[in-house]
Parts: sequence; structure tokens; C-alpha cells
Amino acid sequence: MRRSTTLTTSGFGPIVHTNTVEGVWSLLKRSIVSSYHHLSVRHLPAYLDEITFRFNNRNNPYLFRDTLLKLIGAENLPYQELVAQG
Repeated sequence: MRRSTTLTTSGFGPIVHTNTVEGVWSLLKRSIVSSYHHLSVRHLPAYLDEITFRFNNRNNPYLFRDTLLKLIGAENLPYQELVAQG
């Protein structure tokens, strides 16, 4: 059974459900178990950025195309820069 608490701000703004927050945590946990297997504290911001991107684009029917276009136009990140300390 799913719990859902509806909150409104004086009748203005979007309706917020606790299911939204639970969905984000569920996506993070599934990513850790299935893709990452281990999280590095140093790279935690990158993991969270990816989860944020996935959650915000979960209903985008053109996600694959949009991602490819961004990757084509992006600068390369050398491995040495990725793993550099600090």
C-alpha cells in the first residue's frame, strides 16, 4: 500500500506528494544496486547529478535524442582530470 500525503501552500502552487520524494530515493537505491555497486564520496555529486537528470527527464519521450545531442556538443573530460585529487 502506497502512502500519499497531499500538501498545498494556501491553495497556491503545485500539489506535493510524499510519493515524489520516495520515488527519487527509490531511483537512487536502484541505481546503486544495479549500476554503481559502490559509491565513492569523491564522486557523490556526479552520481546525484545523474539521478537528478534522470528523475527530471523521466517523462521525456525524446530523452535518447536529447542526450546524444548534448554528448556530441560537449567537451571531452580527460581521465586524468576526472580522477585528479582535489
